[in-house]
Amino acid sequence: MPSSITHALIAEEAKERLPQDIKDILDGAPDAFFLGAQGPDPFFFATASKEGQNFGKFLHRNSVYELFCAFLHYLETAPAELRGAATAYCLGYVTHYCADVAFHPCVYRFMEQNGLKKREHQRIENDWDVYFVRKLRGREAEHYPFPDVTALENDVKPLWKYASAELGRKIPHGTMRSALTGFAKFLRFFHKKCYSSQKRWARFDAFFHIRSLSCLYPARNPDEKILRGEAFERAANAEGLPPVKCADDLLERAVSQSAYRMLLFYHALGGAPLPREEFDRHLLTGKHVTE
Repeated sequence: MPSSITHALIAEEAKERLPQDIKDILDGAPDAFFLGAQGPDPFFFATASKEGQNFGKFLHRNSVYELFCAFLHYLETAPAELRGAATAYCLGYVTHYCADVAFHPCVYRFMEQNGLKKREHQRIENDWDVYFVRKLRGREAEHYPFPDVTALENDVKPLWKYASAELGRKIPHGTMRSALTGFAKFLRFFHKKCYSSQKRWARFDAFFHIRSLSCLYPARNPDEKILRGEAFERAANAEGLPPVKCADDLLERAVSQSAYRMLLFYHALGGAPLPREEFDRHLLTGKHVTE
């Protein structure tokens, strides 16, 4: 899957392809839109409860369509003062879903085909962050200006209280706060002086013949093999999808699908049916969860 910066970039790029009325909603709650674009990932940092961390895993694998339906049901009855931010959050979540479906199968195939260990997953994601933010925004992943997600607890907690109950996975009290606090600390810690930290830990890893700690930090120079070339194409191209030549092609797929599915979700808010086949894919394999 992409990491936090790439998820934010995909959401931002997709927003620019939407009609003005939807853009106005997202521009009215940009931090909520950013947090939504991080999907269920913040729950992995919910140190207050094992159930919260497991909820993050659950949401990547199960009840994907049912979650989007729960979001819609909540928004239909949400208090007016919460509806704007909650709508922006849910539309951001749609982009997370699209990005994971586009990128995640490539990550797992690349790791399997090249004999990489589990920790390399984070290195791949970090390389994409550095590459895409440099190309699209002309800036570095180091010191990236993340919003204060902890300030959004009251905006998203009612949504998740309702949605988790609808899925039969009601999260314990305090889960949302610990998830946002832990996620905010992760973003700050690993994006301060990340290039020098990555380089320092890479020397440590080399000395002990491991590659664990340095993978947690974005590196100044992304690995070309995960951006383009034979190894990338072998991992990125799956049956039934248009061929891709480079990571930019995967990004375009994620952006275009995000814009399309945000439109579908927004129209569903107005009473249109939400098509299951567009919102029921496993976030790790990209396959329909019913398969």
